[in-house]
Amino acid sequence: MDISLSKTKILRHLGYKNQVIDEDLEDLIVNTIEKVEQNVNPRYIFKIFDITLMEQWVKIEKGGLKLQGRGIVNHLKSCQKCVVFAATLGVEIDFALRGLQITNMTQAVIFNACADEYIEQVCNYAELEIKSLGYSMTSRYSPGYGDFSIENQRVILTLIDAQKIGLGLNEYCLLMPQKSVTAIIGLKDK
Repeated sequence: MDISLSKTKILRHLGYKNQVIDEDLEDLIVNTIEKVEQNVNPRYIFKIFDITLMEQWVKIEKGGLKLQGRGIVNHLKSCQKCVVFAATLGVEIDFALRGLQITNMTQAVIFNACADEYIEQVCNYAELEIKSLGYSMTSRYSPGYGDFSIENQRVILTLIDAQKIGLGLNEYCLLMPQKSVTAIIGLKDK
């Protein structure tokens, strides 16, 4: 993956709106970008499944599992298939962020913004690969959106064998490592 972080996008994650930043903050951002790039281990995995839409859930045909929620049903309307997808930056990012939260909170906030932008780019990279398969695609839809409970993370991780990329859940269904994403993407024939 050829990913490079943009200072402009990181500033947007930090809430900046065209303010002038001083040289010290600019240097800190550049150094933090380098620190993130040294600690990432980006990976993703996806699988395509035939689906059946019910009123309040989506049946994954091959896995025999269900995704619960009217929101996901609505998101996948008129789709015959879906991509079950996960991406992570790896545990190294979590360790580095925890260290900064103890030693330099300002840099920790910037590091977090950089990692957020990095995982977004990993997801975009994966979407390009999925798009190359020739389908018309919906946007990503992740557990936690609307009534699509984060408990659906269990189903998603099971369907795609997410442990292959080092992804797991804690007891609250939060992804571990933290800088990770799961999502469903609807597919239609072009």
